[in-house]
Order: sequence, then structure tokens, then C-alpha cells
Amino acid sequence: MSAVAGGPPERPGGAGPDGGPAEDAPLEVPPPTMTPRLAAATLLLESFVVFFATIVASRLITTPDGPSVGAVFAVGSGLAVVFLLASGLARRPWGVALGTGLQVVLVSLGFVVTSMFLVGLLFAGLWAWLVWIGRKVDRDRRRWAADLASGGTGRP
Repeated sequence: MSAVAGGPPERPGGAGPDGGPAEDAPLEVPPPTMTPRLAAATLLLESFVVFFATIVASRLITTPDGPSVGAVFAVGSGLAVVFLLASGLARRPWGVALGTGLQVVLVSLGFVVTSMFLVGLLFAGLWAWLVWIGRKVDRDRRRWAADLASGGTGRP
């Protein structure tokens, strides 16, 4: 309802006329969200890569004296699930550290299937670059919001 009879209705949460924040509402510094988003997307993609590498590994490394197809699928599928769960945990404070550890695991799969050295190194490089970019974007967003909150234009 309106505070004044016949006036425009009040907007919830002190929103301004355009639905955005009211003019007198203080700007909040946004939480760092880009790094966990990029980390989660990378880990999700890696879970698929690990699963498909498991299919390849089951055909390449099964020999009469080696691991069985079932063992290869169990370990590979389990690792794919770990990557999948890690993508959901990327927003936790320790999520990026968990993802970094999984990059080491992915590269070390090259000892089982040699081509995984290349795939693991490519993903480890991608991981490092995306974490760096994500932190840079988060830092710039915080700087921009702080500048706007102090009365600046938010432009460099």
C-alpha cells in the first residue's frame, strides 16, 4: 500500500522508481563470485573428460595381467564423480584449493594413460588461467563498487 492515500504504491526493500536500488541506499561491495563460477565450470567439464578417458583407458590398459575392465570403470567413474562434486563445492572457501589438487590428480593420470599427460596439462593451464582471470574480475568488481560507494563514477 501507499504511505499517502492515492499515491504510488511503496516498493519492497526500498527500491527506486525503476525497480533498482533507491538513491539513498548504500551500495554493497559484491562478493567474489567469478572465481568460483569459472572454477565450477572447469571442474564440471573435467568430470566429463575423466569419464570419457575412463572409457578409453578401459580398452587401452586392460591386459591379462593388468587391471580388469570393472576396476578401471570403478576408479575412473569414481574420479569423475569427485570432479563433479568438486564443481559444486567450488564456491566454498577451500573450493579452489580442492580444484587445484584435482588438477594434480588429472595430470598424474598420465602414468596410466600417457595421453592424459597432455590433457591434464592443458586443463591445469586452463585452470590456472581461469583462477587468475576470476580473481582479477572479482578484484575489479570490488574496486568498482567501492569507488561508486564513495561517490566516484566507477570508471577508470
